[in-house]
Amino acid sequence: MNGDQGPIILAAGDSGPRQTLRPLQDAFKAIINDGQDISWASERHWRAHIATHRPQGLICGTSDSPEGKAIEFSARRAATAAGLPIAAIEDFAGNYRDLPGCPTSLLLLESKTAVDRTRKTLGASCPPVLALSPARYDALRKQS
Repeated sequence: MNGDQGPIILAAGDSGPRQTLRPLQDAFKAIINDGQDISWASERHWRAHIATHRPQGLICGTSDSPEGKAIEFSARRAATAAGLPIAAIEDFAGNYRDLPGCPTSLLLLESKTAVDRTRKTLGASCPPVLALSPARYDALRKQS
């Protein structure tokens, strides 16, 4: 994903994933879905969003609620149908869920411990993973 193409789209249902992805919206001029509006749980809605914005990829949160999962899973299915790469950023350890038929190109986790646990839990279905400190806490780090 690079700046020479269309925008990056962000999908987040719950507040934790929204806080996690918010710094990316500003840094990359990415487009994020607007809250937990139930229309975002529709794959058709995401397909229209993708057709309108012609993004270069999807970065998805890892919500835990049924409503949040529905939003993010619909986004992942629509992105897969459009041939877009998908990255996921886990905001809370253990929240990432594999979605059969929707390969994740990269999963970002908060620590090596989370990487090791995720690899063990997901086994052969584990996507490529990297440990990265969550950007949502950068503002607090700057205050220290």
